[in-house]
Formats: sequence, C-alpha cells, structure tokens
Amino acid sequence: MALRIPLSFPSQSDVSTDDGGASSITASIENSPIGRSSVEFQPSSVLLLKGVPGDLRELELLPLLKNYGPIKDILIAHHKRYVFVQFEKIETATKCYEAFTEKIPQIRGNDLYVFYTGKD
Repeated sequence: MALRIPLSFPSQSDVSTDDGGASSITASIENSPIGRSSVEFQPSSVLLLKGVPGDLRELELLPLLKNYGPIKDILIAHHKRYVFVQFEKIETATKCYEAFTEKIPQIRGNDLYVFYTGKD
C-alpha cells in the first residue's frame, strides 16, 4: 500500500492510511533552522540524524549516543550526510530523541537534527 504525502501542505495536517490508524503519521512544517518540512513518525527504536559531517566516523558519534542506552546498530550514509541509529529499546531511542530536540547537539560545528524513522 502506498502512502502519499503532498509536497506542500498546511502548517499541520494528519495523513493516515485505511488500516485503522496503525500507519498514521503526522506531517508538519517546522520552523527549524534547516527550514525544511519534516514528517514525524511514531516513536521507534531507529532514529535518523541529519546534518552530520560527510567524513563522520562512528567513534565521533558514540560519545553523543552512549549515555541513552545500548545501541544495536549504526549506519552512516556519508554521501547523504545522515546516520541511522538503532537502539535496543524504543524507550532509549525516545530519551535520545527528546534530549536532541531539546538541545540540538553538534559534531565539528554541524548541528544534528533528529527524527524518528517509524521503523523498529
């Protein structure tokens, strides 16, 4: 089943499928420093970090993440400047998400923006 999200939408709208809301997501335009629209998913154990340096190494990232709980996997997409971080539990990913949205972390002067992926 395909889920279509319009390229432009009101300041806040709900987008859902016909599966009783299980795939419900909230799409919103954020007034963030990066000035982009974002799609916010339900909490999940996998987070997406955007804005990382193109030559980021996992060893630079671990000090920012290790305080939130055990990490299952890290995937760095150097050419796209983002990272997927999978925590062992949704609760630890949520702690990290909340901390990173409250105070935006930096690596080498780059602000990191955190998003739920909706995947576990």
